[in-house]
Amino acid sequence: MGIIYDGTQTLGLIAGKIISNPLDTDNVVLIGGAHKTLPAPSCGLIMTNNIHYSELLKRNITPNYLRNTQPNHIAALLMCLIEQEEFGRQYQSQIVKSANLLGNALEKYHFRLAKLDDHIYTYTHQVFVLMSQEDAENYYVNAQKFNISLNQKHKKLFGNDGIRLGTQQISRYNWDNKEIMPLAKLLYLLLKPEINQKEILQLRNYLIEKKIPQFEYECISIK
Repeated sequence: MGIIYDGTQTLGLIAGKIISNPLDTDNVVLIGGAHKTLPAPSCGLIMTNNIHYSELLKRNITPNYLRNTQPNHIAALLMCLIEQEEFGRQYQSQIVKSANLLGNALEKYHFRLAKLDDHIYTYTHQVFVLMSQEDAENYYVNAQKFNISLNQKHKKLFGNDGIRLGTQQISRYNWDNKEIMPLAKLLYLLLKPEINQKEILQLRNYLIEKKIPQFEYECISIK
């Protein structure tokens, strides 16, 4: 019997050998989208370690489900995969480090967080802030007002309601505590933005200046 494993959220972490690879198990089809921890143009990937499954997928995906291909997407995806071969381990390690630094910083501002133990908030890119449904809805609206991207979630696993934060993008900037602590303070100030608007904008502008991409090839301009 085969297993279909959706690794959309964690494809990059799998590729960087930060978490277990489902393809180390027999008879697995690994599917996912390249827009979370795998930093590439949004597209789907299907992988398997089983030759029989591979042949079935080839025969059925085209033309039953896919009628055309986009060479530009394929080229960009391949570039991402090559980049991840060189920088992926460092980048993906930074994702998990950033998530746990952020969790620790948020607790200092008295946020309640889902935790694995006293010192570990996550093994991936996700940090979950526990809130009531009403508080989570208000917080999400406050963040949108300042173009701050986060997710309001309802999951029984985390006590029903809260806010999910993903660190995959800020990890591209290789931030450490000198950026994570201001970020935590910014998230704290969003609880009462009408009082803290000036300071929110100052912190937001400071962090925007720190958005310097790393873990990637440098672009060379040819004139």
